[in-house]
Amino acid sequence: MQCNPKNKRLVKINKECDKYFENKYTHGGYECGDDGKWSLKCIPSYCDIGYMFDPENSKCIIDYCSIIIEIIENIIYFY
Repeated sequence: MQCNPKNKRLVKINKECDKYFENKYTHGGYECGDDGKWSLKCIPSYCDIGYMFDPENSKCIIDYCSIIIEIIENIIYFY
C-alpha cells in the first residue's frame, strides 16, 4: 500500500508501536517514508482522552479544558 510522502502527519495506526512511547496515553503508528511507502518507524500521533497531541513536539500534553469540564460535571452530579 502506498502513502503520500508530502504529508508527514499521515500515520498508519498500529498498536504494536505503542510500546515505544514514553507513557501509556500516547498512541501512534508507522510513518510515511520519503519513497511513498510505509516505513517501520513508529511515531506518535494521538492521545487518550484527557490529553491532546502537540504536533510541534510530537508528544501528548494534558488537555486542561477536558479536566475543567470533568470537574464541572462532577460538581453538578454531586450537587
